[in-house]
Amino acid sequence: MKNILLLFIFLLLNANCFSQQLDTLQFKSYYKISLAGKPQKIELIKFKDNSFKGYLVTELDYSNRKVRFTKNRTWRSIKKFVYNATEFLRKKEIKKEIVDTAYINSNLAEKLFLKLKEKNIANIKDCRKENNCKTFLDSDYTSFKIKDNDTYRTFGFEELHPAKNEKYLETEPKNRIEAQEILTYLDKELNLEEKFYNTIKRLPEGSYSYFSGYSIISMNSSKKK
Repeated sequence: MKNILLLFIFLLLNANCFSQQLDTLQFKSYYKISLAGKPQKIELIKFKDNSFKGYLVTELDYSNRKVRFTKNRTWRSIKKFVYNATEFLRKKEIKKEIVDTAYINSNLAEKLFLKLKEKNIANIKDCRKENNCKTFLDSDYTSFKIKDNDTYRTFGFEELHPAKNEKYLETEPKNRIEAQEILTYLDKELNLEEKFYNTIKRLPEGSYSYFSGYSIISMNSSKKK
């Protein structure tokens, strides 16, 4: 049993090393940002031949049954009872994870990548190491994963979002301000919220959900397959 466990650990470590080697072979640099509040990831990649690619990835949980939204608690209880009582009349529920990948035009990907490099994204200080993290109740998290030549870094900030206007501008600390400037720039160039709802609209009919902090956000798409 002990030998099997040691073999498993050895294979796992080698798999991680191999994955990192592939990163080194394929990519000169990349910036990967997972956004708080929406299940979106922005990936900007610079290859060894100095070409660029970009992706906007959306990850959702799908059900072929629509969610029934009712604010009134009494009606909600009645609807739930009726819904459960008539379960046998409905089609079998199908649940699955959907990962939608939208390509960012290579010229735009290059523009975004170079702008983030200019904004010194690779050197934004980790709030955990600086001991200046802001914490929130039931919070979501924006994370940054960076490969810059031979350097790998990951860091993040709770409840950090693009600034839609001056009211939402971060005022301290410096690393959080710098990170928000990058998010705001990307949002301006990519129109992230509009892209998200356009993704929902073009997906098959059904309900879609995702986690935001500890809460589950659900919505319906009416598009037919």
